[in-house]
Amino acid sequence: MVKKIARGKVKEKDAVSDKIERKLYPVVLEFFCGNDFHRIKLKDISTISGVSTATIYKYFNSKEALIFSILEYHMQLMIKEMKSHLQGIESTREKWRKLFWVIFNHYDNTPGLAVTFFITVPTGTWMQEPAWPRRDMQGIFLPIIREGKERGEIDNSLTETQIVGQFFMHLGRAVQLWYYHKMKWPLVDSINRFFPVFWKTVSSQNSFQVDQRALTHNNTEEIQEEVNVNAPKMDLPVNEYAFTK
Repeated sequence: MVKKIARGKVKEKDAVSDKIERKLYPVVLEFFCGNDFHRIKLKDISTISGVSTATIYKYFNSKEALIFSILEYHMQLMIKEMKSHLQGIESTREKWRKLFWVIFNHYDNTPGLAVTFFITVPTGTWMQEPAWPRRDMQGIFLPIIREGKERGEIDNSLTETQIVGQFFMHLGRAVQLWYYHKMKWPLVDSINRFFPVFWKTVSSQNSFQVDQRALTHNNTEEIQEEVNVNAPKMDLPVNEYAFTK
């Protein structure tokens, strides 16, 4: 059984100041990234950040409240980035590719976020947070799915839950492999490795066939360059999508 942990919340009367965010958040992310979640104490965070324990308690009543506040802060940034980068993109396929790119680009700029989110914070603990279902992110995904189905680009037999599940499955797998192999490559470089599989899974048969025919048309060289030449040159075995060395 997953041990229930009392959820810490940012006290409403004490909004976190920009100064505290700048001083505390980056240091805390790196600390959680490299240490056992269960062994971390707020006094440890005070020591490494230079922010007094009293000040930390002024805003957060637990380490859970602190780290989830930081994760939420970055989630909101990524949602804003998604909305901005999706503007002007018509193709359903390219919208999904852009979503992967926005998230991975944010992780590449803040590696501790990816490690903390997917590796060091126990999933059971994270699931206890009200923000776990990410309904705000669903507000981006679901319109893409519905519009894609209307355009005949998404497989109508798949549910919205199944499609979103495929997205997060590939997202999580890519982060796990990146972390296991010592973060040797930028996460954005992994997109070309799995995206064709994702798109084949969720797209309609006609849409996938159109994409395949494009490979033998006038833009063959351009597309092949994207898929093959610019694919990440990872220092890995032939089957780089395995936990092997």
